[in-house]
Amino acid sequence: SGEQPKAPGGGMSPAKAGASPAAPVPPRKPGKKGKTNTALNTNRMDLTPEQRAQLDPKVQAVVDTMSNEDVVRVAKGAGLDTNTYSPGETRVKIAEQLNARQDVVRIMNEAEVARKAGNTERAAELLKQAAEQGRAVRSQGTDLGRQLQARKIIANELDTPQQRVFKLLDEAGVNPDVYAKRFAGVDFTDFKQVVDAYRELVPAKAGQWLDTVRYNSMLSSPLTQVVNIFGNAQGVLGVAPIEKTIKGGIDSIAGLFGKERQYAAGEGAAYLKGEVKAVGKAAKAFMNALRGVDDYANQDFTDYNIPLATQGAGGKVYNALSFPMRVLDGMDKFFRTLAAAGEDAALTKRTSKGIALKGDRQSLLDQEAAYRVFQADSHIPGQGAALNAMDSIADLVMSGRNNKNPVVRTLAKFTIPFVKTINNINKQGNFEYSPLGFVNLIGKEDKVEGITRAVMGTAVFGTSALMLKGGDMTWAEPRNAEERARFRAEGKQPYAVKIGGKWVGFSKLHPAVSFPMAMTAALDDAFNKGEIDQSFIDKTLTGFAKYGNFMSDQSYAKSVGDTLGAIGGDKEAIARAVSNQWQQLIPARALTGWIARMTDDVERKVDTTAGYFDQQVQAFMQQYPGLRQKTPTRDYQGQPIAANNPVLNAFSPVRVTND
Repeated sequence: SGEQPKAPGGGMSPAKAGASPAAPVPPRKPGKKGKTNTALNTNRMDLTPEQRAQLDPKVQAVVDTMSNEDVVRVAKGAGLDTNTYSPGETRVKIAEQLNARQDVVRIMNEAEVARKAGNTERAAELLKQAAEQGRAVRSQGTDLGRQLQARKIIANELDTPQQRVFKLLDEAGVNPDVYAKRFAGVDFTDFKQVVDAYRELVPAKAGQWLDTVRYNSMLSSPLTQVVNIFGNAQGVLGVAPIEKTIKGGIDSIAGLFGKERQYAAGEGAAYLKGEVKAVGKAAKAFMNALRGVDDYANQDFTDYNIPLATQGAGGKVYNALSFPMRVLDGMDKFFRTLAAAGEDAALTKRTSKGIALKGDRQSLLDQEAAYRVFQADSHIPGQGAALNAMDSIADLVMSGRNNKNPVVRTLAKFTIPFVKTINNINKQGNFEYSPLGFVNLIGKEDKVEGITRAVMGTAVFGTSALMLKGGDMTWAEPRNAEERARFRAEGKQPYAVKIGGKWVGFSKLHPAVSFPMAMTAALDDAFNKGEIDQSFIDKTLTGFAKYGNFMSDQSYAKSVGDTLGAIGGDKEAIARAVSNQWQQLIPARALTGWIARMTDDVERKVDTTAGYFDQQVQAFMQQYPGLRQKTPTRDYQGQPIAANNPVLNAFSPVRVTND
């Protein structure tokens, strides 16, 4: 079954099958910062001389240098009872599991040799054996895999494309005998062969095709690609180097008071130089993603990463539908590659100054890359209490999207897409690069990082407050239809700053800039429009409530904003909220809507006095050139409101309107 015998108290038995019990290993002299460099005696482990020779340099270098905290965390993930075993024994147990993982790699290599020799029967036997042992190793816990994978040793070898595919096949309920035989002749370096074999055993479901159509519908606009590139570029090329520079300055001040240094001066410049050098590598990552050749090498490999079809009409349809998503994914990988290279250069600068890294280098690179493109994992240890609370809210949303009730699940998916991205943007804008970032210092492990980001957001908050004094910033559009028409007729737009004679939207700027600006504008609007008898606290709370409108008005959360507006009685929001649901089923809707708006010289609206069916027909027609011109115009004082810079705004990541 692959299960290990259990020791009293829930731990693993001290005796491995066929091996002598692992005796305690005498600890060495404790190292710095709580590290106990316990010797790893591989002679006590059930290894062949060849295995021991292969394991020694890898395991000794890694397990032996784990901090006690790392050992406890890995042990828990592996199902080891730290109350039963001493730290030295626990390290030995971890090494034993490393050996089990290496065994899987060895069997997979033997299977590949058999396949190349044409002995598919032997290859099938070995693949089945590797699948079964891989399943047993996975059952020991995921934390062990993550910890060891980050150190680029045996666990990284185990997390191969083959094992990830086998894991998905296990989850799909495919018999190991069946998939081992099918994959015995598959060359795992040929992505198409892997996909064809997988889809033969696990055909794409209707729901997966539906999701592909939905995302194509929402993401097919070229402007979406422009905004994505703009957002990632701001974070990777602008915010990150600035933040690194400020961190070094703040940390140097702390060092004057005897605090241990965490960051070095000059990391920002090093980060930027590292990015410049990695442009070629980043471009290659983009092209690989566009061609779809790196999908199953991705650590986040899931059934949804696998093409739904590669052959025939189905393959052609899937390639066409998935193209916008591949471009978005490719640009994310482009900027992730730049961010990782920048971070690597910054870490090199840091260690050159004799400053120790706080964690595994590869883990730091992966975390930085994911953070800069708003794809960070949730509940990262030490991220802060406020961020943990926001992650918990996102977990609730995801529970709705994964609900067993198909009605609840479908409504949640259609109403709240892109949960991970939205959550990461809101976390950065609300409780990191913001005056509220100081609140997140509660539970924040890296205080220097927390203070740096809060200072950056507070600086933007203060600067935007000065802009408000001159009337050079707008808040949300008025809810009243007549006031809204006048607002637009004057050339204004929501969430914008006045530069010269033009209003420039700030909502597409990086959260480090847009959210503090919106917070300033929300508070100003609440104080200026509040009742005379409202207290300062009431007006402040009203301001923060208005600030919530800014988040729901963002394009990536527009369906949420329309739903809230509909609940509040906004007739136009009601029409949009309903049409948004069913129009997600129309391929390339965002693309045709983009063309329709670019080629129309006046603003349009849905006639909310018309019947329900007519409103939905009008909403549909507005997404297509030619048909759009047959829908009602948005008027002010009896005249249609002219579209403001329709061609420019079809390509500009920030909307520009003339005053």
